[in-house]
Amino acid sequence: MSWGFASMVEEYSGVTLDKSESRTDWLARPLTERQCEYAAADVWYLLPITAKLMVETEASGWLPAALDECRLMQMRRQEVVAPEDAWRDITNAWQLRTRQLACLQLLADWRLRKARERDLAVNFVVREEHLWSVSALYAGKSGRTGQPGLIR
Repeated sequence: MSWGFASMVEEYSGVTLDKSESRTDWLARPLTERQCEYAAADVWYLLPITAKLMVETEASGWLPAALDECRLMQMRRQEVVAPEDAWRDITNAWQLRTRQLACLQLLADWRLRKARERDLAVNFVVREEHLWSVSALYAGKSGRTGQPGLIR
């Protein structure tokens, strides 16, 4: 099951959330009153929905598998990735040729270092799909894999 938070809230509580704040600048401080209300809705609705989902999952016989999956996700979140290995988390990296993959490795390393330096999620630096596209085009056309010279 994969759906958005607002859809889940509507399904389980009958409440339609105002999604107007979902695309605002969450890095700007201070947060606006509306942003705070939007963020508080996550906490307000999540606990009752969690209880309902747990009951449904247990009734279907899938609770042990779901808990195992949660533990795996938790362990993965706690891993500290070395910047030189950041490319391994890029979806579809396996589709790239050798030179393109070398470019992706440099870009993913750069992105993770920038994210840590600025205390941001990696996709706030450059989205994963853009790294992949640049790697596919950059190394594919020029064959170069030197420093990409990205500044942000």
